[in-house]
Amino acid sequence: MSTYVRKLAGLLAALLLALPLLAAAPLSARAAVSQVADLGELLSDEEETALDARMEQLEEEWKQAFVIVTTRDAQGKDAEAYADDYYDTHGYGENGVLFLIDLDNGQVWISTAGAMIRFLTDARIEEVLDAGYEALQAGQYARGLWQMLDATEAFLGEGIPAGNYRFDPETGNVMRYRSLGTAEILFAAAAGLAAGGILFFAVRSRYRSKSGSISYPFRSQGNLTLTRQEDHFVNQVITHRKIPKSPPSGGGGSSVHRSSGGVRHGGGGRSL
Repeated sequence: MSTYVRKLAGLLAALLLALPLLAAAPLSARAAVSQVADLGELLSDEEETALDARMEQLEEEWKQAFVIVTTRDAQGKDAEAYADDYYDTHGYGENGVLFLIDLDNGQVWISTAGAMIRFLTDARIEEVLDAGYEALQAGQYARGLWQMLDATEAFLGEGIPAGNYRFDPETGNVMRYRSLGTAEILFAAAAGLAAGGILFFAVRSRYRSKSGSISYPFRSQGNLTLTRQEDHFVNQVITHRKIPKSPPSGGGGSSVHRSSGGVRHGGGGRSL
């Protein structure tokens, strides 16, 4: 066996041995990211372990990231910016929610990302905060966080509310969520089949071959006449529309903004 062949065989063997490690790398990196970051030391070891297990169960069931962060030092940021930036920079994924207890700014804040923006509308975020607010004000942080997790799971079970939209107060853009129910899907399928069937039989009946030959007087009917046609620009009309700065009424809406990293987030909070 030549030296070149031996080197090639050795390289292939090394690659085969490395494949399992490469495949497991993303999972290991994700697992290394803690779902409970008790930087403010507000939770006991037992409370932190219980909350972490609860969020793992929620994440597995709903395929959304669940994160809890406590801090006494917001690094000069307000609660919203701190929560958004923490979520963005710690690899939690595109879809998820972060619950922040910020004793530096004296606030509890909820930051949503991806699909969770649709589930937790502004009104629902207020209800989630209501669920744990009394306990948080009393300094019972684990209990308050647990109650907010329960309220969040209840809203996930209800699904995205009808008429849901995302609203950006800075630009006035409204992004509506469109969905079809089972009855609407069945009706649309039936209507499509009926329309297709009617069109098929109409065309078939019209073009069905008839007995005998068809004689077309192409010499007398085959004349070609060319005419000259010109388009003239007459005037121009420009319509100006003011961009709305307030959300539309009706339905469940989520106000969104962009973090310092350019990621779109929803969220809300209140003082403790």
